[in-house]
Parts: sequence; C-alpha cells; structure tokens
Amino acid sequence: MALSIKSSNRDNVYKEQAIKEITAEKIVKLTINIPKSMHSEFKIAAIRNGTDMTDLVLNWIKQYIQK
Repeated sequence: MALSIKSSNRDNVYKEQAIKEITAEKIVKLTINIPKSMHSEFKIAAIRNGTDMTDLVLNWIKQYIQK
C-alpha cells in the first residue's frame, strides 16, 4: 500500500489566494482636481446610497469606455 499526502481544504484556500494575487491586475491611482464642496457633496451622496466614491467613478469610467 502506497502512502499519499492528504490535502486539506486549508491548503486549497491558500493555493487559491496565491493564484488570485499572482493573476490580479495591478491598480493605479487616478487623481483629479475638484472643488472641496463638490468632493464633500459627492462623498455624502455616495454614503447615503450605500456605496463609495471609488466604485461610482469606476462604474462611470466603464460605461464611458463601452460607448
């Protein structure tokens, strides 16, 4: 009878995390200049809608690119 190494579920989770880290797309920062009052209003509106400013801007950029 040959001995085999039993793989645990934890090993699979670590492997999946490592693969995601290796294949993840690099993130870059986008800086824009807007009036302070507009920034504050934007931040408040995002919070009220249960989202954040980054997600909103990313969605707008995706929509613009797809046109």
